[in-house]
Amino acid sequence: MSNRIFAAALFDVHNPGMADRHQAPAYPLRLTADLKERVTNAAKESGRSFNAEVAHRLEQSFEAAAAPSEGQGLWAHIAKLERERSVAQMQVLDIRDQVERLQAEIHKLPDDGHRQERERPLMEELLALRTKQRDLERTVIMVGLRLGDLQTEAKEGGT
Repeated sequence: MSNRIFAAALFDVHNPGMADRHQAPAYPLRLTADLKERVTNAAKESGRSFNAEVAHRLEQSFEAAAAPSEGQGLWAHIAKLERERSVAQMQVLDIRDQVERLQAEIHKLPDDGHRQERERPLMEELLALRTKQRDLERTVIMVGLRLGDLQTEAKEGGT
């Protein structure tokens, strides 16, 4: 599959790398209060949801364990780009959730004489979220294309 076709298919709900949140099974997680607070603070700092932060940190731990040696700089760069793409994908899913909630809130507004003035800030927030989502989706696509190029280069170079 070419990189361009891959990029177009990236947000297909059947793509296992970008599973829709409704397809991913929920998993209850027990944490100490201290650890939960640390993850919550880290999530706020990174702009991710709690779930996205936990997933990101778990993924980082697995990648660190399988990290290539210093002599394999290209593969290390590929791993870094894969992490970057994964973080952006999780952020896209979080934004999709926020957009759904906001759209539901807008839909529930009463149809009285004040609907437009209450709707305006919500619509502005919705526009900002969709702009951020579009930018993140572009990042995912561009990183995916770059990854494909680097993986081809690494395979051809035998490193």
